[in-house]
Amino acid sequence: MYRDFLPPPLVAALLDVAGPVPGIPGLLVTPSLMEAFPDVESPEILEAVVEVARSLRPELGRILAQRTADRAFVDAHMAGDGDTDVIGERDGAGRIVIGPAEIRTQMKPVDVPPFMAGAHAPPF
Repeated sequence: MYRDFLPPPLVAALLDVAGPVPGIPGLLVTPSLMEAFPDVESPEILEAVVEVARSLRPELGRILAQRTADRAFVDAHMAGDGDTDVIGERDGAGRIVIGPAEIRTQMKPVDVPPFMAGAHAPPF
């Protein structure tokens, strides 16, 4: 799924040093990360992250597939007409690829537990 976005040499280098995490089938982690950050790279925490990632896999796959299509649209636009801004341009389905949506979605506030407050990076 991520191979479209990560350079093959980087993937190969990471696989050379990564090792399995006990109790989490299919997960490979660089052992030095688990050693350097035992509070956040523990098997228990990694198991929770894997559970969330696996539950989101179908939606994440859809998002990454759309990102691939959007990247191809932008690349084709720039190759064909590099002097025209791509912002606001529509794809074959009539969707604005880069720029604000015509109809804004109303966001619902969410209560976040105190331990999760603050800025975070997404787990994908």
